[in-house]
Amino acid sequence: MPRYFFHLDDHPDLPDHEGTVVADLSAARTEALHYAGEIMAYADPTLVMQTEPFRVRVTDENGTEVINLEIHDKAAPGTRS
Repeated sequence: MPRYFFHLDDHPDLPDHEGTVVADLSAARTEALHYAGEIMAYADPTLVMQTEPFRVRVTDENGTEVINLEIHDKAAPGTRS
């Protein structure tokens, strides 16, 4: 089974040096969504997304980017604290 690396591109970037073995690209996509959800659930929202999107980049064992998950804060003007 292939190993995928789930990098958090935020402030600061947090590269994944160990990776996770999953069945295939579809399973890696599901894992990326779960990873992003866990971070968003427990992080201070004012720190996670300020002006830049929150990103999870997934690379394969060769370092090729296979998934780029971006979450943008589209709060209405004046609602951001």
